[in-house]
Amino acid sequence: MIIEVHNQLQNRPKGVDAHAKTHYNIRVINGAYPMPQDEFLSRFVIDPMRKTFYMYSDQGDEKVLECDNIDEFMNVLEFVNATVPDEMIAYSEPMTPMTSAG
Repeated sequence: MIIEVHNQLQNRPKGVDAHAKTHYNIRVINGAYPMPQDEFLSRFVIDPMRKTFYMYSDQGDEKVLECDNIDEFMNVLEFVNATVPDEMIAYSEPMTPMTSAG
């Protein structure tokens, strides 16, 4: 499943009609996407500071999706929140500047 989610995010429509797309289940039914066999999404980490998403499978595979701008990031975030179960989603810790001891 991690590969299918990654492919959907990479191949998502962009622009004005981005919301008008065929539902994932219809694509699966029509055979556009093979049914997942062995690999499942186990964790989805969101790094807002880097505008990056990390997907981890139950088999240890990792896929990374880096967004080019904030609009793209927000569109992917909306998709993730609508499709990925809340218990799989985690947010990275914000980076803080290091202070020197003195």
